[in-house]
Amino acid sequence: MPSQTAAALLIRREGTDLVGPLGRTRVPLSTPGLLAAKVLRGEAPQAKALDALDFRGQAVLGAVYPVEGTEWYLVAKIDHAEAYAEARRNAWWIGAAGVLAWLAMAAAAYWLRERQALLLASVQRTHQEEKLRALGLLDAIAQGSTDAIFAKDRDKRYILCNDEACRIIGKPREDILGKDDFAIFPQQAGELIANDSRVMELGRTMTYEVELSTVRGLSTYLTTKGPLRDAQGTVTGVFGISRDITERTRTSAELDRHRHHLEDLVRERTAALERTVRDLEAFGASVSHDLRAPLRTVSGFATVLERSEGARLSAEGRRKLQRIVAGAAAMDRMIEDMLRCSRAEQVELSFGQVDLDLLVREIALELAASAPAAQVVVGALPVVRADPGMARQIFVNLIGNALKFSARQAQPRVEIGVDGSGPQACLFVQDNGVGFDAALAGKLFAPFQRLHKEEDYPGTGVGLSIVKRLIERHGGSISAESVPGRTVFRFCFGPNDRPAANASAPRGGGAEESAHQV
Repeated sequence: MPSQTAAALLIRREGTDLVGPLGRTRVPLSTPGLLAAKVLRGEAPQAKALDALDFRGQAVLGAVYPVEGTEWYLVAKIDHAEAYAEARRNAWWIGAAGVLAWLAMAAAAYWLRERQALLLASVQRTHQEEKLRALGLLDAIAQGSTDAIFAKDRDKRYILCNDEACRIIGKPREDILGKDDFAIFPQQAGELIANDSRVMELGRTMTYEVELSTVRGLSTYLTTKGPLRDAQGTVTGVFGISRDITERTRTSAELDRHRHHLEDLVRERTAALERTVRDLEAFGASVSHDLRAPLRTVSGFATVLERSEGARLSAEGRRKLQRIVAGAAAMDRMIEDMLRCSRAEQVELSFGQVDLDLLVREIALELAASAPAAQVVVGALPVVRADPGMARQIFVNLIGNALKFSARQAQPRVEIGVDGSGPQACLFVQDNGVGFDAALAGKLFAPFQRLHKEEDYPGTGVGLSIVKRLIERHGGSISAESVPGRTVFRFCFGPNDRPAANASAPRGGGAEESAHQV
């Protein structure tokens, strides 16, 4: 290649010197940095380009090659400055290109960031427009509503009220906003503010009736209030919606008066219906008030405690609190089931073929889990015509009653089987429990009558009353007898189109030979 400094020469070693052809070049082999000397001394490889010095002491890029079959070496070299001039020029261009690329990347990043900012601004603007539309829609709904809609801050001052609220109060909006109930409803202010405080304290929505002095006089309103919260969930006030129910309340009161009058007439004309109504009222009052009132107290305080103190309770404390709430809910469901049973005489029964053998064995397995020490023996039972749900309730109550009163025996035993034969399916449930005083047998099936102490055998005393009513609804009857260590309940469903499964079963004396122990 054309070059200003490239050259090639032959050298060989003579003792401690390096010489060229005809001895024109002679330098010591120990010359430091000399290209040919470094290769012949073994400090650098042959046939590889190296940065070193030539015989003039000039920095060069060169290589040393042995000449095959001779003692000569070929030295090819070019001055360092010329060799790297092109590389420097290329490095400059590469650097320039890198700078341009960096600038291009920076410009692209800036453009991308600006584009993202523009998109974000567009999205935010869209959200703002949607919020404005939503606020406009809510305002239109509030102003067009026939219910009074309002809101108050933490100091119970009005911060919002719609047209209906202004009309009820009889003042323009500017005279209401910023005022509290002492200025708006001075006669009922204490009650209203107390309700607001409770809603904000509990942090939940509440509905109640309130009487207010308005421009139309004393009116009754059904009011729903709930907490206002900020973005962090902190309660900042209360909102409310009130509906005028004055006429409805008056109409309801009038209807109540007529209903009570009709009930009085019915009680005068039919003593049997009066007894039923009285029993149902006593049952409903006991369940609804004596049981549900303390249950609501337990559930309410447990819920409040969980919301207000849950974060400070230990994991075990929270678990126990949750079990209290769950237990209260389960109890409430049980009460509701008993209330439905109390209305058994009014509910239309749905009769069908019920296989008592399958039904009773299933119930016995379920109840035996709560009394593992008890022996439950089920004989072969018939198919009867009955309401499936009510038939199940009858056996659940009777078997559960037998397990409860025999639980204290050394070997509790309950037997269920067929009691005789005939056109009716008669059965028995027998246990070896504590029994009852025969002189008190008349009270056994009366509602809310207990023959044992509450602390000994807990219960409400309604189970057998429910059983008697359900059996009578099926056209049957039930009786009971007891001696120490043995209590038998005998009962029959109504006439069946199928005979009893086994007519030879003993009458309350025990299960038949084909009976199975559960």
